[in-house]
Amino acid sequence: MVVSILWSVLLVMWCYNWWRYRKFNVKLQRFMTVVPVTQIVSSVVLLHYWRAKSATGLEPTLFYWLFFVTVGVARGAFYVTLIYIAKGWSVTRAELTRSELRYIWSMVFFWWLQIGFI
Repeated sequence: MVVSILWSVLLVMWCYNWWRYRKFNVKLQRFMTVVPVTQIVSSVVLLHYWRAKSATGLEPTLFYWLFFVTVGVARGAFYVTLIYIAKGWSVTRAELTRSELRYIWSMVFFWWLQIGFI
């Protein structure tokens, strides 16, 4: 619950700052909004998982797998955001090359495959 509240407060502060300086925003800043949103979703899913488990004493399978999916999406979004920052996307250059995009998204895909087989 505390983590969800913390991420929600950070998202509100992020959106306020984004709105206040919207004339100076670049595509990277808009894309970075995905990170706190996915973290909030994964925190809420984990909260519901533990509430269902404590209420019934049984493993809630739906929330268990949903949590893995949401954490995977959150970590993937964080990874892609870090790579975009490192490449200077929409800050030092307008677009990434096709080979760079192909490399980044293939790494995310193979990371997802790895999670699926664990």
